[in-house]
Amino acid sequence: MRNLGLADIDWWAVDSVGNLGHFANCVKGAIPVFYLRNQKLLETWHDVLHNLYLPKHEATLTSIAYERKSRHRQIDFSDYLDWAARGFFSFDFAHEDECDHETSMRGTSGTFNYYLICRPEVPLTLSALPPDVRDNIPRLTEFSIQFNNSDWVRLAAGFASIDFDQFE
Repeated sequence: MRNLGLADIDWWAVDSVGNLGHFANCVKGAIPVFYLRNQKLLETWHDVLHNLYLPKHEATLTSIAYERKSRHRQIDFSDYLDWAARGFFSFDFAHEDECDHETSMRGTSGTFNYYLICRPEVPLTLSALPPDVRDNIPRLTEFSIQFNNSDWVRLAAGFASIDFDQFE
């Protein structure tokens, strides 16, 4: 079984208007509790979504991506560009100098910022998903989040806190 507390995890969610988002937690970012309870879906959905939606369109790096590139020249955005070319808004967990969270061996607390790294030219929506994924994918609707109108998503710790001891 995958150790979610210590691994870089890709996860997916739907915004309040039905746009699809891809998120990379960079080892320490919050992920929906749904995935903690259904860990096998992370790998299954990765394969399903990756194989079902081939890169068809252009993707655009955001200003945040360019800012990161200027600070960290070796940064690679190819995975984010790939997901955006498939139609997903692609987010990355905030770097240390971009967020207000605290990390300890007991878990992570505070708020969790995910920044939009790549925008899809042609976004996928919830209706495009296979029924088994569409019916279960986490929704960020209670936060009135719209991926197409925002450069970042802020999640509260209660939304998806990670207890590292749970995975040891």
